[in-house]
Amino acid sequence: RLDEPLAEQVAALCAPRPAWFDAASGERRPVRDRGDLAAAREWIADAQTIVALARGLGLERAGAPEGLSYGDLYRTAAVCRLLGVPGPRPISSAELARFLREQGPHALARAAQGIPASLEGRARAWLERWLRELAEQLAPLDPERLEARFVGALWLSGE
Repeated sequence: RLDEPLAEQVAALCAPRPAWFDAASGERRPVRDRGDLAAAREWIADAQTIVALARGLGLERAGAPEGLSYGDLYRTAAVCRLLGVPGPRPISSAELARFLREQGPHALARAAQGIPASLEGRARAWLERWLRELAEQLAPLDPERLEARFVGALWLSGE
């Protein structure tokens, strides 16, 4: 449930013949030097941080379908919290439109400010990144002409 490209980077490292994944080209290649190894350590540290966050936030128990990342689940939980509904759970198009009308993407910046101060470093950076990515994706959407099929990064219901 890691977000891309981290999921592919970690998968390449865990392959029977560990490899380097170049996110820009989408290609795998052999690990070449210490710089590759240093980056690989960062990827592993990020993956460990995300899994620990997911466990701590209860995201792994959400019962979400395959294909949703922990980032998707966290962003969904944040929108649910701002809507005042339990989550994470699928958000309907009507709920997403209501969120955009009543609060808008700027509410996600306020949610980022509400991240506990005790959460530092890599974990805090991932939560802030996930909220920023969602705010950027939601900013151009018109709640009156919302096409949920064009919205990613959230767990949406089919309605």
